[in-house]
Amino acid sequence: MPQGHLVVLGDNTHSLDSRQLGFIAADAVVGVVGRRLLQGA
Repeated sequence: MPQGHLVVLGDNTHSLDSRQLGFIAADAVVGVVGRRLLQGA
């Protein structure tokens, strides 16, 4: 994954997310973190 980019995943099969859009520049995202999931915690 390129530095400074994010992968976004939708919550259903009709979501437009990184599977269609690719990596998203972190500075293009506007909002706040509602929940963060950590792998292997």
